[in-house]
Amino acid sequence: MSSLFRAHILTANEGGEWDDWPDGGLLADDAGRIAWIGPYRLHPPDAGKTVDRRPDLLLPGFIDHHAHVPQLPVCGVHGDSLLDWLHRWIFPLEAGFRGDRARTGARAFFAESLAEGVTTSWLYGSAWPESTAIILEEARLAGAKAFVGHPLMDVDVYRDDLKGLGQSKRTQRVIDEAKAFSKNPRFVATPRFALSCTPELLEACAGFPRLQTHLAENVRECIEVKRRFGRKYAAVYERAGLLKEGAVFAHCIHLERRDKRRLDERGCVRVHCPTSNLFLGSGVMAWDEGRIRLGSDVGGGWTLSPFDVMRCSLTQKSGATPEDLLRAAAGRLVPGEAADFVILAADVVMPAGSPAVEGTHELISRIVYRGSRAAVRQVVVDGNPQQFRR
Repeated sequence: MSSLFRAHILTANEGGEWDDWPDGGLLADDAGRIAWIGPYRLHPPDAGKTVDRRPDLLLPGFIDHHAHVPQLPVCGVHGDSLLDWLHRWIFPLEAGFRGDRARTGARAFFAESLAEGVTTSWLYGSAWPESTAIILEEARLAGAKAFVGHPLMDVDVYRDDLKGLGQSKRTQRVIDEAKAFSKNPRFVATPRFALSCTPELLEACAGFPRLQTHLAENVRECIEVKRRFGRKYAAVYERAGLLKEGAVFAHCIHLERRDKRRLDERGCVRVHCPTSNLFLGSGVMAWDEGRIRLGSDVGGGWTLSPFDVMRCSLTQKSGATPEDLLRAAAGRLVPGEAADFVILAADVVMPAGSPAVEGTHELISRIVYRGSRAAVRQVVVDGNPQQFRR
């Protein structure tokens, strides 16, 4: 049954500006798509029942473009330099992320993520292929959307079943395991990062329709990539054919300007992970033009909250404005697309006694600086309100 949601609606539009309707309406049809959106007084006459959420705010659902599901248990602890942190804490943790442990962990992740207002995530499991299937299933059960891949690793592996194989057999096993998911539209080929992969594995990943990996997160990592492959980080991926439309690269801190330009020319997405970059001391990704999105990274930081991630970028003086960050953190509300949105409590964002909001810019600043998990009143995915714990 279609539903007409009435609230103060704010969404970025196609022109890069904002649609801001203090008394707005969003019509979600029977298929969970946006049938209409605009000022409430102009709503279609056959809109069906109205769900009145005034004076609360209705925004596009937040999208976490980079997160590691197995790492939630160490969220906010064990800060260290990247490569030491991976070997001391993360690889041992991920080695056990399978079976019941993976299911329990994925369930906890989506409960936490939905409560923070995140409707869609790009996720890493563990190197065990079964973790991809489990995370996808738990996302469906939770009512969240997820694009998922298990980190593909044929160098410095932590899976016991791969350690005893010769290099060529190990590489082929990892490629074959990824191909087994190739027909799933939510699967993402996920070479962990250059130091976990042979050139053969990286090249095989170029053949998948969706791709995500890490790029230039840490200075020591970049030096090691240059030593091992004989070229700079972005050039390693370009040689393997990974710089392609829609490919998602997390961190991208230590890139030269020409590398950023090359990624942008190829239609790649760069994911800014400010909480993680601060927690692990990796540096600050300078904000500039291009397709930039936001990610929590989870274990590399301390929070799944998109509000915390946005504020951290501001405190790091990355060059981003509140408007830049909200565009990068949330989707857009577009007719014909999925009705994925969040309802934020107006009395949290604009508490009693605060001056009236004067314009869209001030409203966005309030949302970014004052928004929190406490402000998330409702999460709607495909037009369906989701249950989540506070």
